[in-house]
Amino acid sequence: AIFSGFAMVLTLLLVTRKVFKLEDYITIYHIELMNIVIIITGSIVGIAYITEFFIAWYGQVPAEQYAFINRATGPYWWAYWSMMTCNVISPQLFWFKKLRTNIAATFVLSIIVNIGMWFERFV
Repeated sequence: AIFSGFAMVLTLLLVTRKVFKLEDYITIYHIELMNIVIIITGSIVGIAYITEFFIAWYGQVPAEQYAFINRATGPYWWAYWSMMTCNVISPQLFWFKKLRTNIAATFVLSIIVNIGMWFERFV
């Protein structure tokens, strides 16, 4: 909830900043700090996804193992990998300061994170 909520706030902040001409008040520095939070929360979400797989494997419950393997390789594999790409891989692009301080890149990546969190509801 924190990850998707923060990404949505960032998306709306960028629009509000432009529409109401708040560039002097909401600076690139503020946006960069928000992008760092996106990196951290995206990494935490990635660790949670990996932990779910580990627990299914370690528990040795066949039904649970099947359910988790089916997520990644079953008929809806595309939704799972879209979710992983949007929620775990795309926020890692903010490690590059050039992207972290770019308004257009921030807007696009915050939308991608929101799309990924939407995919999570179906996986």
